[in-house]
Amino acid sequence: MTKEEAVELLKGRKVYVNGKSKEIQEKLFELGFLWDDGDDKVCCVYKPFLYISTYMRITYSDDMKYFKCNQLKEISADEILSIKLEHEFKDGDIVVSGCSFGGESYSWVAIIGLYTPNNYVHHALLCLRGDEDCCTHVKYNESATSQEYTRLATDEEKKVLFDALKKDGKRWDAEKKSIENIEHEFKPFEKVLVRDEDNKVWRANLFSQKTTDKEYPFICMSCPYRYCIPYDGNENLLGTNNPCKNER
Repeated sequence: MTKEEAVELLKGRKVYVNGKSKEIQEKLFELGFLWDDGDDKVCCVYKPFLYISTYMRITYSDDMKYFKCNQLKEISADEILSIKLEHEFKDGDIVVSGCSFGGESYSWVAIIGLYTPNNYVHHALLCLRGDEDCCTHVKYNESATSQEYTRLATDEEKKVLFDALKKDGKRWDAEKKSIENIEHEFKPFEKVLVRDEDNKVWRANLFSQKTTDKEYPFICMSCPYRYCIPYDGNENLLGTNNPCKNER
């Protein structure tokens, strides 16, 4: 059973836990269900009845009369615990996921990484819609919970993520299944910024060649330097000792 199928099966249900509340809660959290307050920690295992809303929130009670009168369709504890998920996605798949919370819709594009009992930890994740603060940059080794759907990304959606990675000076290596730094290929007489220590200011120079020297590999106007970055795109660093995200 896919995750989406399991979620649809369990929405709008009530269950008598029959002494298996902990296991049921863990199964529900694995599928993205949360307590009414948004928490996903096992608690109140002594409460005999659980209620699963259509908007993926869980509540509990110990009132038998209320449980019987509740209009939600009953499902047994064993039925819930027998659900086995077919994890459709593998390491390196690029997917789009989304959810609705508090009346707002959120979605993100991500490169699938490690799968844990509750969610995927992504190699890279970029919000496509949601909080403006989280839509401006890529997050790395980020987990995303409570998604209501996950599907393979389209070519256009992949491009959005790859473009954002490029702005960070990074790229996705599909063979190695890892995020790699983009190695800039300097050209003779290219305008560059150079320095030898992290606390030194960046100075303008012209690139000549790169050597095999591990300490000072960049030759610029006959002088070797430890660090060298393109001037274009880093103009604001000239004369400062500020760090560069892609310092080489």
